[in-house]
Amino acid sequence: MVLTFITRLDGAPYSQVSANRSLYLLESCLVDMVKKGTISEERMDEFNLPMYYASPREMKEAVERNGRFSIKKMVELVEGLVEAYPLTGKMIASQMRAALVGLLKEKMQFGKEMLDELFDSFGWKHDESSIFELVRESSITFVLLERSTTN
Repeated sequence: MVLTFITRLDGAPYSQVSANRSLYLLESCLVDMVKKGTISEERMDEFNLPMYYASPREMKEAVERNGRFSIKKMVELVEGLVEAYPLTGKMIASQMRAALVGLLKEKMQFGKEMLDELFDSFGWKHDESSIFELVRESSITFVLLERSTTN
């Protein structure tokens, strides 16, 4: 089995993972929409994205605890990628929109105009924010698993 994950570096604080910072920024955009009356506070409170970005060490420990697979190879794939391909707020907003559009339509009943407002705001806030200027604390990790024959 081949898996790829966003992982935080071993020892990196969970709160500093750029994917988490993006979710905090998205939340602030939703709060702005509540303040403007575009969506209700209750509707926003019902929207929950429980996400956790494990470190490679945590992934290895989880596979070992499970016992049904062994890791044949684990490699970080993005060393230097952020520096080589800096992302703008519009690019990140587009990626977030692609990942979340189905969920936002289903759970939040967002239409096109609401999605446009949310992700336009996200793009602007991203470009104005300094929270994305921290050191690299996450990467994409490739994991090749093999089913154990002992279980």
